[in-house]
Amino acid sequence: MDIILGLIPFLSIIAFSVLTRWIIPSIILGLMIGAYLKAEHNVFNALDLFSSYITGAITDESNAIILVFLFGFGALSEIFKLGGGISAFATLVAGRLHSERSAYLSVWLISPFTFLDCCFRVIASGIISKAVLERTKGSKDRLAFIINSSSQLIPLIPFATTYIGYILGLLMPMLLQLNVSTSPYTLYIQSIPYNFYSIMMVLFSVMMTFTDIKPLQLFQPAYKPILPEQGEHSPNEAEHQHTFEEKLPPRLFNLILPLLTMISSLFYLVWRSGVSRGGTSISQVLIFADYELAVLNATIITLSLTVLLYLIQKISAKSLEKAFFAGGVEMLPPILIISLAWAMILLSRDLEFYDITANLFNTYLPHQLLPLLFFLASGITSYLIGSSWATWALFLPVALSTAVAADVNLPLILGSVMAGGSVGDSISPLGEDPILVASTLNIPVLDHIRYCLPYGSLAFGIAAAGYLAAGYLL
Repeated sequence: MDIILGLIPFLSIIAFSVLTRWIIPSIILGLMIGAYLKAEHNVFNALDLFSSYITGAITDESNAIILVFLFGFGALSEIFKLGGGISAFATLVAGRLHSERSAYLSVWLISPFTFLDCCFRVIASGIISKAVLERTKGSKDRLAFIINSSSQLIPLIPFATTYIGYILGLLMPMLLQLNVSTSPYTLYIQSIPYNFYSIMMVLFSVMMTFTDIKPLQLFQPAYKPILPEQGEHSPNEAEHQHTFEEKLPPRLFNLILPLLTMISSLFYLVWRSGVSRGGTSISQVLIFADYELAVLNATIITLSLTVLLYLIQKISAKSLEKAFFAGGVEMLPPILIISLAWAMILLSRDLEFYDITANLFNTYLPHQLLPLLFFLASGITSYLIGSSWATWALFLPVALSTAVAADVNLPLILGSVMAGGSVGDSISPLGEDPILVASTLNIPVLDHIRYCLPYGSLAFGIAAAGYLAAGYLL
């Protein structure tokens, strides 16, 4: 396959998504172009190929497990909102915290109860910390930054989050295609220390929480950022999401019990699957475990217990059903993105995309620069489109295939793409987290972006320097 033809589908996805910020149509377009090229310009054969790539991606058993998990986890996060646990925690915290710093501290106190999903954490943290801050007349801008940047902690947590299911779903077929024996979960854990951008943003959040340092004002943007209404997310959407429709009186038990069930069942199921596959030590169990199935089963157990718990407390089955489908439907965009990404992996195999990109990078670029280049490319793209999940789907195939062919540190490359994708969720005016934070605290989205941008720029620069150094040292 000609080098140019092999790159056209991927390049068309990047170009169209940056120009339009329509992620799903962009991937569909790239998939259609690739199928047309593979079918040697026969339209009907191309249509057959297009359909076979889609059906092949979603009917694979391992892939189906990921899709069901994402839907179920979204449903579970939405059902959590009915139980009164968030308001109970807010009442508990608000009664004991009375200073401006305590409002910032409450963001961290709520994290162990809300780390399952980034948006869930942002909304819950905003509601609780805002109640404390209003009594102290503290800085909403500072609080918004702490909530936003501390959310970068979630990609660094290696269990029981929506990120885990999504990333493992992307990694698994890629590693199989590339004949890499490392398990997706092991690779993900190994990559966490190399997510320099997220680590720096979390450190900045800690600094702003526990010190009186003045906000950075490295520069004020001379341009007018793109309005969120033009992107995938809008202020109206955030406004719609930033309250909880709780059906019960404040009961902390309704938050803690399901959360403990989720974590404990996940650890047990991981251990059980690892032992059943021949693991005799902790390291072997972690290597052999079937994480995808364990996460799905833990979600099913927790979802079933939570529904039963709420039914006993007189929440109507209709309300639970409504929350179940509402939460699942909210996960449809990432479900569609990951399904199309799997289809692109099948297409990439047929177009010899992995060999083409690997040879291209190996021929023209020093191996030491690959971590830096993938971080810069994914970071700029995620800022422009405002979606970390879409960025990971776009860049992981080429990054991992290049790393394997060039024999570059695989966790380092994965960490660089994970870090680059996180930029959009942190400082892009189209990112979901900035929009949700600003809406929850009732501040303009663009004011929030201007406050965060100096820190994000500094973190971006430090991370870039880190990848440049790591490329030569590791």
